Amino acid sequence: MSEDGLPAIPPAKILEFVGELFGKFSSVNHSSVMKKCDVVYLPAQGGGKGRYIVNLLHKTYTVELDQQTVVDLMTGKEAEPKLSYLILSYLLGEGGQHVAGEWQPVESMLNNVSHNYYLQKTVIRPLEKTFGYNPELFEQSCKAVKGRREKLGGLSYSFNLLPKIQTLLQLWPGSEDEMLNPRLAVAVKPIALKFLKPTPLLYGLEVLAQFLEKEAKRKRAKPGPTPRP
Repeated sequence: MSEDGLPAIPPAKILEFVGELFGKFSSVNHSSVMKKCDVVYLPAQGGGKGRYIVNLLHKTYTVELDQQTVVDLMTGKEAEPKLSYLILSYLLGEGGQHVAGEWQPVESMLNNVSHNYYLQKTVIRPLEKTFGYNPELFEQSCKAVKGRREKLGGLSYSFNLLPKIQTLLQLWPGSEDEMLNPRLAVAVKPIALKFLKPTPLLYGLEVLAQFLEKEAKRKRAKPGPTPRP
């Protein structure tokens, strides 16, 4: 996938790139991948290429090298193309850059108008819409996907998107009474660039946003206690 292009491409096209990434595993050292990425590799019994086990937020996925699929370990469902592309890119570690330091705003790390527009469209605006005036729901949803409260500005939660990829969301809630708009900031630890190029990094942040929105819908739909007669 060309990093000069937009990450907003059809799922079928992403699947083509997923197939290309699977092809690269024929020449990787699985022991090195385990050590570098903090994942588990299980050799196949009786032949075959084996599988990887990868933790992502509150879920666990298996990378089936023989079937060339990424599967949710608990549900058995195949992962969506963007999530598959993210996990495979992480295991192959094709980012190439490694910058030391603490949290860095994603916009400054991407430094690309198209990529930052995609971040606004798929992560920042949806989360501001869902949680901007409901900080309690934001905190509940963050905790549900194993978010950890940080002592930083606003309501700050960090996440292990992948074992070596840490992300941070900071929400400054809005107020309708004070006509104050909400604001959300997204940051990552710079080591992410060692594993991921901009497109899979954006997909990872989009996956995080989607999981948070799913948790918000689930909590909103949960019935309250039945009143006593």
